[in-house]
Amino acid sequence: MYRQSSPRPIHLLSLLVLSGLLVLPLWSRPALATQGTGAVSPSSCAATPLRRTPFPGLVNIPWIMATPTSAGITGHLFFVGPGAHGADAELHTGGIMPDGASTKILWVIGHGNVDSSIVIDGRNLTGAGRTHQVFPVAGGGAVAGSQYPSIVVVLTPGCWQFRLRSGAVTGTVTLPVVAPAAVPAPLGPLSTTCPRNPPPTTINPAFGTAIGMRPAWAIGFSPGLALRMGNPQFITHGPHGWYVKILWVVAPGFYPRVTLRGSTAGGGAPLWFQIGDQAPSIAPILNPQAPPIPNQPPGWANFPSYLFIPQAGCYALEASWPGGTWRLTFAAGRSAALGGA
Repeated sequence: MYRQSSPRPIHLLSLLVLSGLLVLPLWSRPALATQGTGAVSPSSCAATPLRRTPFPGLVNIPWIMATPTSAGITGHLFFVGPGAHGADAELHTGGIMPDGASTKILWVIGHGNVDSSIVIDGRNLTGAGRTHQVFPVAGGGAVAGSQYPSIVVVLTPGCWQFRLRSGAVTGTVTLPVVAPAAVPAPLGPLSTTCPRNPPPTTINPAFGTAIGMRPAWAIGFSPGLALRMGNPQFITHGPHGWYVKILWVVAPGFYPRVTLRGSTAGGGAPLWFQIGDQAPSIAPILNPQAPPIPNQPPGWANFPSYLFIPQAGCYALEASWPGGTWRLTFAAGRSAALGGA
């Protein structure tokens, strides 16, 4: 799935009751906490296994199964984004993930002896902290297969055990919880001093203008080879930098693999890429024989991606394949023309 660069939209409920007292609008976007990462060592937390196999009706959402399995309780982790790994796929403190998404978990109970709400009592097995939250059933009914949308909020990192209870059904899950990294530095303005390159060109009417040369092009750059990133309020920052959408395309009839690389213009720190749902990489590979989405238009291999920009500045981008390569420089930063203040 090609994630939106703005925070993922909130679904399921328009209001959430936390601890039966505090009502939070789910469309709000709380600021990230300014605390350390507080990562939990995998060996110190016997976490409930994360499953990525398709679940009926929720095929693209990672999920967990509570113990005992006879309870029939599954938790569907909406906060785990496509391609997320490691700490990026773990529950974060404060009810908010680094990309702005909430810590949504949809609980599904397969048994019928349930109540109109689910009670979640959590305790930190490796430090201080407890939580008590109650969430109503979706749709008002309490039958087999009932769904209970929730946003699980804990305030301290550690290895957390959650006891789930609805009617006569109980189960337990254990999840590592980490604290978000510090708020990123403000995104600077688009540089006007980066080396100039030929402007983007049209390679096919179905695409926007593109940079590069046959057989591989990148789509998403403005004239002057600039990534005009707009107002930081509406774009996402992650562990590798600011998310910027780029569509890579490979020409019809070309089948060898293409390797991508990027760095600061002076050849310094590498840039990170994320192709489709793959894990982020500094040297991703485009395989024209196995694109992540159907070819559109026919024959053109499409690779939706994110390019991560650590800060405003001048960068170099390179594509290489057996017998060829191209390398271009570009500017990236906030653009007043697109709403950047």
